[in-house]
Amino acid sequence: MQFNGKKGALDEKKGAVDEKKWPVDENDGADVVLDAAQYVFEKFFQHAYPPPPDNVSEKVREIWLGRRWAPQCGVQRPNHGVPNAIRKALLVPAVAAVYGLLYGGRADNYTMDSNQHQWLSKERFTFSDDDIKAMQIAIMFEVVGRQSEIGWGDDFKIYEDFRKASIDAFAQYSKGLIPERPRQNAIDGLKQMYMKPVTKYSYPFQVVFEKATTWSLSVVGS
Repeated sequence: MQFNGKKGALDEKKGAVDEKKWPVDENDGADVVLDAAQYVFEKFFQHAYPPPPDNVSEKVREIWLGRRWAPQCGVQRPNHGVPNAIRKALLVPAVAAVYGLLYGGRADNYTMDSNQHQWLSKERFTFSDDDIKAMQIAIMFEVVGRQSEIGWGDDFKIYEDFRKASIDAFAQYSKGLIPERPRQNAIDGLKQMYMKPVTKYSYPFQVVFEKATTWSLSVVGS
């Protein structure tokens, strides 16, 4: 099963997405990921965060405005913007390959203590090309719904609203583009990041998302 490409260019006059699809062969799969990167930039990441809504508390308003950082080298949302999204997407294949190669190695020391329901195994980290592309696209949507740098510890409801908006954006964009099984695994994996998994099929996706995010922060700090 293969992806259908979807152009991510925006119609500046209408603000609409060009939904044109075309078949891609096995050598063109990277174009689908690049199209998604272009889309998340044009639709979300090139725009500065908006001001806080009127109905938030003074504490939230202060945090919201205090973390509305200026663009860095012309890049909006320097913390949760397009560089963050691209780093994670590029790390997905490497993270998946490492788990597939090493999980359960060295007398089982490379397993995870938090292996919920014992659903994880080396075999579970054998991903198809469609799986990898689905994860790369999904992780670029992880934070597109953010309207500020408010975190879960600042205001849990606002943070969850951001998360839901991000997942909904990926679900809408990927419908008809990504084969349904990897698409659903990617949706479930995004929803459950840092929480209990919901299926044994989406759990490896979730783990790859979490580790790619961690590694992306290590790259920034190095």
